[in-house]
Amino acid sequence: MFLFFNFISARNLYVNIKESKSKNCFEKEGCDLEALRTTIKRGDNIFILDKFIDKENSQELLEILNQTTNKVISINGHDTTIVSPNYPFIESAAIYAEDTQIHISGFRFTDFRIPILNAQRSVFNISDCIFENTDASLSAILAFIACNMTIRNVKLTNLNANTQSIFLAINSTISFEKSNITSNFIESKDIRAALHFMTSKVSFTDSYFEGNIIELPLIAGASNSSIDISQSNFYKNAPLTLIAVESYSNCTISDTKLKLNKNPIISAVRGGISIVKNVEVTEHYTPTCLYGFTDSNLSILSTNFNNIQITQLATCITQEFPDYTLKLENVGIFDSTSVNSIFSQTGGRIIANNLNVTKLSSDADIVIISHQNGIETTMDHLTLQLISSTIVISTALASVNITNISLTNFDFHSNSICGALFENGTITVKNSSFVTNECLPRGNSIPLAILTTSATPNVYIENNTFKDNTALTGAVFFANVSGKVVNNKFYKNQAVQGGSLVGNLMNITVENSDFVRNTGYNEGGVASFMNGSVSFSNCNFVGNQATDGGVISSKNCTNITITNSVVKKNSAEHGTFIHDENSEVIWIADTEIDDSLSEAMFITKEYDLSRAKFNCKVRCLEPKLEDVKKLLKRDEEKVPEATNNAKAEEGKDDEEIKIDQENEEEEINIKGDKNTSMVVFLIIPIILLFLIFIIIKRVGYRNIFVFINNFGSKDNRYIL
Repeated sequence: MFLFFNFISARNLYVNIKESKSKNCFEKEGCDLEALRTTIKRGDNIFILDKFIDKENSQELLEILNQTTNKVISINGHDTTIVSPNYPFIESAAIYAEDTQIHISGFRFTDFRIPILNAQRSVFNISDCIFENTDASLSAILAFIACNMTIRNVKLTNLNANTQSIFLAINSTISFEKSNITSNFIESKDIRAALHFMTSKVSFTDSYFEGNIIELPLIAGASNSSIDISQSNFYKNAPLTLIAVESYSNCTISDTKLKLNKNPIISAVRGGISIVKNVEVTEHYTPTCLYGFTDSNLSILSTNFNNIQITQLATCITQEFPDYTLKLENVGIFDSTSVNSIFSQTGGRIIANNLNVTKLSSDADIVIISHQNGIETTMDHLTLQLISSTIVISTALASVNITNISLTNFDFHSNSICGALFENGTITVKNSSFVTNECLPRGNSIPLAILTTSATPNVYIENNTFKDNTALTGAVFFANVSGKVVNNKFYKNQAVQGGSLVGNLMNITVENSDFVRNTGYNEGGVASFMNGSVSFSNCNFVGNQATDGGVISSKNCTNITITNSVVKKNSAEHGTFIHDENSEVIWIADTEIDDSLSEAMFITKEYDLSRAKFNCKVRCLEPKLEDVKKLLKRDEEKVPEATNNAKAEEGKDDEEIKIDQENEEEEINIKGDKNTSMVVFLIIPIILLFLIFIIIKRVGYRNIFVFINNFGSKDNRYIL
């Protein structure tokens, strides 16, 4: 504004170097350079009428401008091309200013071999200019210290700074508007970036970056700098990285499109904050990560990535400061490939909300999010579909040694990888669905959905659906954990071991859950457990199947409890309900089982049937003590290693096998009713056959044949 008021009252001087010999610079025909030298004063507006200024005249013109004392001037070209003066290679610039205000517009600076602009403690307004075909080797082409600048509709193109930056600003504020930065080249690695800002605030609005191929960052901010890029386009650039920030510098990219670029978009080190918002990234390729951060915050918001080929999308490492955060919100990744994890972080926090990854091919063992040794992993409304990996043992999500892990509203379907690996932390999985996925690695048994290992204190799995999944070891695998599985649905899952649940050294409680038509090809149509404790309450087990244990297969468990549950239409070669070896206690209460005791249970130790109802296909029958003994004897023959234990416990009879006596009496009555029904069913046909025989004997065979032959004729006078 101060600059504007200075120019309001300024004089207008017109210069026509080649065509005019006038000494009056106030006439619109223009004066020559000699007249300009004697006329120019502070605050003048200078209008150059020439279309082209050659080396000799450009040298004289620039000398006049630089010699103006305390110049507050406006230099306006008429789409004027000005070439490099006949200066030797010097470090000082063609236009140099200190403690002044300058407006430059309408010029094309071309073929310079020295820096073009250099200023300190000044206010610059540059508009409608082109800086091109310049090779500066001693200093930056455009360099500013402690300046306030507005750069509007300016083009920087075909600039080659072998040992220096194209644009350098220190302690300055710079605004680029409608600017065009294209086809620039830097091969030196001795400088920081093509556009380098230190302790500065810089913004690019409605600007265009194309074809910049440099072995350095295109834009860099250091020492508490701020870089803001909005409503801009990046096309076919291949710098070392598009933007680099360090030393507590910040970067924001918003409402911007990037297409066919190579290498990282942002690299940040030491304490910066970077925000990517409303950005479209298309057909991007990088052999490294798209966003690389060390001890820095990164937020990617409302951004889509289409058809990108990357090693990683974002990798974040916290070394000195454990509190840094990777935030993902409303992010989409489509039709892309990756080599390593899409998002990887060591330390700090990952907060992901509304992340959608569809049709991704990966070469990683952890494909989407990998987080270790951090404070928090929070993931809400994630959608992962049509994801595959060339690694035979691969999973979508992994959080290891994280204090708190939360996965809610997760939609994981139609993938050829496992779901998640969570280790060491408080883990919550809620309101999620795992549908039609394949987790079939070769070698180790990896779970389809969730794996927790190594002394996890709390695990909560609530209101989830697991349907039509295929795995080696069930939908959920527990190891060394204690937790709850509440209000979940497991439908038509298939596994070699444990169609839905697999556990080792676990202490889990399953409540209000449905297990329908799951298959464990070897063992455990619903679940397979070893060396732990498990409790089922208010659950439905319907139509599950396995070779051993149509519902549950267990070994060496301390306690298996089933209460208030329904067991129907399950099948197995050995134990349609439970197949157990050497577990301490199996306790069943208030549970309806539609199979006989001998078919439902295949065990090696005694168990407690408290109000359990068997064989409900016809009438509910409680097991007799003799049936339990026969069952134990049969299991001894199949499991030799349990023989001694079974024989020792067989003599405990009623003390160890608690069968309610009243229910046993009721069983006798029910069995009597059943036997009566069978007798009636067999006797009635016998009585009918006897009556037919008496009739034939009484009437005679001959009379019966005559009656049959003449039946219906008028001459039939036989009466039977």
